[in-house]
Amino acid sequence: MLSVQSAEDAIEIRIADNGIGFDPTPNLKQSNGIGIPNVRNRIDFLPGATFNLNSEPGVGTHVHIRLPKRERMNPGHAHDLN
Repeated sequence: MLSVQSAEDAIEIRIADNGIGFDPTPNLKQSNGIGIPNVRNRIDFLPGATFNLNSEPGVGTHVHIRLPKRERMNPGHAHDLN
């Protein structure tokens, strides 16, 4: 399941599955994979953003990402030449 919702001050992203799940504690600390650590590191650079992962073997995995809304730093348009 994938859900993306716009809250007043943030974008809420939720991902869930009912797959085999895993124990997230050792996997996040000693993972050979790059997916979860890469996403977590990128979100850590965004002030006010959060990344929560819950997984249980035999049950499934749930991820909740919260990205704060902020104004664009460069509001120019593609057709603007200046």
